[in-house]
Amino acid sequence: MGQPQDLHDDLAGIQSLANSVMEQVRARLYVELRFLDRALFGLQPTPVLTFPTLGSDGTHLFYNPAYVIGRWTDGKNELCRDILHTALHFVFRHPFVGPNTNLILWDIAVDVAVEAAITELAMPCLRSMFEPGEAGFLSLLREHVPQLTAERIYAFLKEGGVQPPLLGEMAAAFRRDSHEHWYMSQQASPESDPLRPSQWEQIRRRAQQELSLHQKTYGNKSRGLLLNMREATREKVDYRTFLQKFTHRAEVMHISDEEFDPILYTYGLHTYGCLPLIEPLEFRDEKRLSSFCIALDTSGSCSESLSMRFLQHTCQLLLQNGTLFRRFHLHILQCDAAVTGDTVIRTREELPQKLASIRLRGGGGTDFRPVFTYMKELMKNDPTFRPQGLLYFTDGKGRFPQTRPPYPTAFVFLREEDDPPAVPPWAMAATWRQHELIEQWEEGAAL
Repeated sequence: MGQPQDLHDDLAGIQSLANSVMEQVRARLYVELRFLDRALFGLQPTPVLTFPTLGSDGTHLFYNPAYVIGRWTDGKNELCRDILHTALHFVFRHPFVGPNTNLILWDIAVDVAVEAAITELAMPCLRSMFEPGEAGFLSLLREHVPQLTAERIYAFLKEGGVQPPLLGEMAAAFRRDSHEHWYMSQQASPESDPLRPSQWEQIRRRAQQELSLHQKTYGNKSRGLLLNMREATREKVDYRTFLQKFTHRAEVMHISDEEFDPILYTYGLHTYGCLPLIEPLEFRDEKRLSSFCIALDTSGSCSESLSMRFLQHTCQLLLQNGTLFRRFHLHILQCDAAVTGDTVIRTREELPQKLASIRLRGGGGTDFRPVFTYMKELMKNDPTFRPQGLLYFTDGKGRFPQTRPPYPTAFVFLREEDDPPAVPPWAMAATWRQHELIEQWEEGAAL
């Protein structure tokens, strides 16, 4: 009769001991990493006997008491690292992913990014017996991904940078917690979402500010933490929306469903036969492009295949969105140190054929000024050509004109660095990483 009570007492004792261990670990981490105080104590330790290891939903820190005690017995550092690993996922905003994310690759990428940042801290309380096993993978990744943030690692993995047999070994080497609660919580309503994205954004911002203020204390060892925090808030521009910056409002011949009253219309047909009382409006206001210019940098430092892909997908988006009038005026210019080509397109029907016939010419140095000079001559010789904008695809390594043209101008850069090259104050600059823009193009092609 006493066995159930004894078992209950044993479980209570294990849970009490595990809870005490969890508090000791968090206190130890707080002493070393005070700027993460809200992250470390923002998760409520919650014992779950059926849970295998550690995990969090953004509010609770789920743990198996037996696992915690065993981990503590094996070496105190491992449990310290486990808990910090889980907290940093939320500081770096790893659980907040889009619907098109490959979750298997994302889970691997975020674990690698967190472990790399922790290893870089080189703190005695965080040294792990597994670091030698991780070192080989980190060396391999740094050859292709100099800055080990989750987003960059994910892009590399998605491109097939690591093959499946090795990918499984990498996942096992860096896994320290479970991510299952991240994706379960995303199915909840915004009001009851335990992930608390807005609160974690405040925690991240405060931690980043305090770490920046006390960077001398940590030196270069905190570089990985800061990189991942900055990556979490990096603004990602939607290319489709960006193209809309060049459109103007114009009346388009089209039925306006918003202003058409079907009741009176059908009443007239019913009462008088073929005589509707009110006809639908023949025009509606839309944002369209009637004249535009796309310039491609064909210098030796730019990828020809990437430039062509940029051109094709830009034109595809313009057609998909209905942004172009049925008749329009589009110039596609090629330029290195001089204008080497001009393809003129005036109708939607000839657009695919003209695009297929384009062959890029160049390979010399880079100078942006000839395009603007050429555009000025076009406008002078053809008074009807009034471009609504110029989109210049380039790596940014060239000379910019000093005077502002009479039309909006944007330079589009593909760079792994976050800061775009300095452009004149009258020009727009938009920077994408190559994998981000390609993903947007692929999503656009699937629509």
